Amino acid sequence: MEEITIMHYGSSHKILLVGEGDFSFSLCLARAFGTARNMVATSLDSRAHPFSDWDIKKLAQDEGLFSSGEVPFYQHLFPGYNNKRGAGSRCDESFPVGRSSTFKFTKQYSIFSLYYDQI
Repeated sequence: MEEITIMHYGSSHKILLVGEGDFSFSLCLARAFGTARNMVATSLDSRAHPFSDWDIKKLAQDEGLFSSGEVPFYQHLFPGYNNKRGAGSRCDESFPVGRSSTFKFTKQYSIFSLYYDQI
């Protein structure tokens, strides 16, 4: 199957989307790729922890992931994506995205895990 890319997302990547709201972003990617087999998307109640307070790089590191980059997120490049408030009386309304980033992570491998992946 031919690799399809949208910015830094590729159809062969394993993609985890956290705090996806109404899942429109994952749907946008799935439509472009023709599948969602490579994605896991979650929707969280952002009232508990504002995204800016998550320290996402530390959370990823605690789970054995390595930061491979942070790039600006430009909403206009992803047709069909609609952000939502997700809570309260205006939960279905959009809000200004403002300055946002896409964090990219890879799995951290030790010499032993690389060896056992080959077996």
